[in-house]
Amino acid sequence: MTLVRLDTGLARKASVILDGIRRDGEGSLSPEIITRLKGLPALLLTSGLPATMAFFYAEAGTTDPLSRAYEAVRVALVDEIAGELGWDDRPDALGFFERIGDPERTAAADLARVTGRLEKFAEWLRRLTEALDHSAPRPVGDGVPDPGPGGGDG
Repeated sequence: MTLVRLDTGLARKASVILDGIRRDGEGSLSPEIITRLKGLPALLLTSGLPATMAFFYAEAGTTDPLSRAYEAVRVALVDEIAGELGWDDRPDALGFFERIGDPERTAAADLARVTGRLEKFAEWLRRLTEALDHSAPRPVGDGVPDPGPGGGDG
């Protein structure tokens, strides 16, 4: 059995999710998707796991790249939660909240542990999104003034 560090395992999972989102966007991420993915760690920290998951269940869909990105992230978050809590299936929204809201099925300590893991996963999604955003080719005239001949030295 090979040991895998938590951070590298989560980085790999985030990379796979982000690659799928990028492929869905025909090789790039829209500015709106970039903004939303970069905001996931803050959303988890400020709103908590239940509210964050309610948001992702509500926004996930199949109609456009943003809703599909929400769906990909929602599925990844549920997979992480299910793996940590030993669930055999992946519940819909009502089943999810029934499980995490039942203290006999999900202890407060388990919910805290899962939340910590998801915060780390969200950080990897943010980091990798930033890396893709910073390495994306920029079109000419992207707001950076052209220094002209001589590089603008006066």
